[in-house]
Amino acid sequence: GGPDEEDGGEGGDKSDKDDRAGPGLYFFRDPREPSPAESISGCALVPASEREEGRCTDRAAFIFNHFRPCALVDADRRATRNRDRPADYPGIECAHCGEKRYFPQNDRKLQEIMILVENHLGSCPAVPPEVKASLDYLRHRSAFQRSDLPPHWKSVFFRGVWARLHPDVEGGDGEGAPAAATAAPAPDAPARNAAAPNTRSGGMRLRGS
Repeated sequence: GGPDEEDGGEGGDKSDKDDRAGPGLYFFRDPREPSPAESISGCALVPASEREEGRCTDRAAFIFNHFRPCALVDADRRATRNRDRPADYPGIECAHCGEKRYFPQNDRKLQEIMILVENHLGSCPAVPPEVKASLDYLRHRSAFQRSDLPPHWKSVFFRGVWARLHPDVEGGDGEGAPAAATAAPAPDAPARNAAAPNTRSGGMRLRGS
């Protein structure tokens, strides 16, 4: 047969092949849709006014959009650092997997664990790729935003977060009910110890999300 016959048959047309088989730039989300980095909302621990009025970076507010208040249970005491905490002691947990939980002792410790919180968001299989890409992008944006913030903004910011998490602590301005009682769960967030679906997908991360 001729060349047409030799090239024919199933799969002979290159247009039918997976268009991700070759080199190129792949998107974790539809670039026409809004980026999570541009849709940061207020939450139980960081009201929208904190970011809107320039009292914190977008990155700081974004992180607390993806961690929510929780209360210590007996299973949390397996970690040595939590053994001296009373039952129902307030803490924060990943809003996507519900498994990574922290129970810092004061606002300074809360500030210190932020690197652990951010690292978890970057590696947790339950965190959508577009959220991880937005976190990378906001890390760069915060370098510019910090120059417009007061010198001690970070200490003030974390004291506010701590006060909302521990409204009954003397000297704290809890602004009403405890955050653990008023927090709205993230969309599709699993309950404690529930299995979370794996939303990780293949491709190259787009850092500009």
